[in-house]
Amino acid sequence: MNLLSPTPAALPSLSILSTLSPEQLACVNHVKASRRSLVISAHAGSGKSYCLEAIMVAINHTYPTASIALISMNTSVAEELQRKVTARGILRCTVGTSHRFGKFICESHLKKRFVPNKYKLSDTLKLFCPASIRWPEQKLIISFADICKNAGVGVCLPLSIDSLSTLFNHHDIDLPESKISKSQFLDLTLKLLRSSSENTAKLDISDLIFSCTFAPFKLIVFYRDWE
Repeated sequence: MNLLSPTPAALPSLSILSTLSPEQLACVNHVKASRRSLVISAHAGSGKSYCLEAIMVAINHTYPTASIALISMNTSVAEELQRKVTARGILRCTVGTSHRFGKFICESHLKKRFVPNKYKLSDTLKLFCPASIRWPEQKLIISFADICKNAGVGVCLPLSIDSLSTLFNHHDIDLPESKISKSQFLDLTLKLLRSSSENTAKLDISDLIFSCTFAPFKLIVFYRDWE
């Protein structure tokens, strides 16, 4: 699917700004005046997406050479956002899922294309997992490592036993301690995370987000027609 926004001949209309609530207008003015991050938190149907449209219009007018990356968590939302971007006539805006952006950044940095490898964690674990740890316990380690990657361990949280222990308790992992102790479980998970992050020969679906933030990859500013 081509998610590229067509480039209109002129800047999008500013008429949307006159329809905003005071709160929405404050968000737009923040983006125009500041380089600091902005978080919009509100209940469903409150106008977050409409506010986002207004922000993008303001970006086009305030920063005419700026590119906009509009990132969603799934394809259906990305398609809906694309329709709004197209209808509003937003300039220089690329819409895609977080995994699509992550895949592009990883491939651009590593200079090769990837098909996500769903066996990466299990193949990596086999390299050092003791023979005494059977497959059911190995699956728990792999699943927990995936949870840690998606939670941003090594990015938002330190890559440490303390971080893993916090997530272990938060997710209430049902560990068969007669088969594997908690300390061994966490040690093996930590080793798996480190080994996985060092292996760029394979990428799994979580790596599409995890690797491009954990590794020192350069974030490329672009306006892209997805292949």
